[in-house]
Amino acid sequence: MTNDERYVRGAFAVFAPHQPGGGGNADTSSRLIPFRFNPEGLSRSLQIEQAQNNQGNEGAEERRGRTGGANTQQAGDAADGPLKHTFAVTVRSDLRDREEGQERPDAETLSLGILPELAALEQLMYPAAGAAPSTARDATAPRPPRPTVLLVWGLHRVFPVRVVSMTINEPLHNADLAPIRAEVEVGLEVARDDATGDPRIAEALGYMQNQRAQHAQRFYQRASVQGTAVASLGTDTASALRRS
Repeated sequence: MTNDERYVRGAFAVFAPHQPGGGGNADTSSRLIPFRFNPEGLSRSLQIEQAQNNQGNEGAEERRGRTGGANTQQAGDAADGPLKHTFAVTVRSDLRDREEGQERPDAETLSLGILPELAALEQLMYPAAGAAPSTARDATAPRPPRPTVLLVWGLHRVFPVRVVSMTINEPLHNADLAPIRAEVEVGLEVARDDATGDPRIAEALGYMQNQRAQHAQRFYQRASVQGTAVASLGTDTASALRRS
């Protein structure tokens, strides 16, 4: 890998957790964990969660049975829960690629391998530095906050995420048993701004909503020009159905 590569790298941008009432003293600086190699693929899943109120669902079913028609879709949408958007990415790191390229590792890097990079990723699952540890034995007690994380994927997509799982595979080590090659499978879930009130999460969600709307509008505009024959066919079909 050379220094003159011009492709855009994905990265995790890591912020201190939001502290309500922090005012002007809040830490807004970020740390970057760039992907040394962009993942070959990015798996995403969007799912509408089931509503929590079962009794409300039963009532909705009864109303749908009585009214039918357009009210069925409206009642179904009202009974649905929030959108759950998840990711699965595999982050790779290999010290040997640096040795073969123009980036010459120093003695400390050769000794530690890619252990510092793995540690930075692992920290995303632990309470943020400075967060007070919880001493409560109750499993339902609030846990110390974790860092706020943004998945930066290209120039048009920035997702606020929660790291929900991490599987680390270390196939190669050096003589000191420090890892020199690893693949980290990271499970992510897009965060919701109503959970923490973090303005950075709200800002990223708003940015993504605007980007999604703009890209969809570009598609519709192009489709309306390119799909004239399809639109004509649809009109003819609708007329035939009305005559029948």
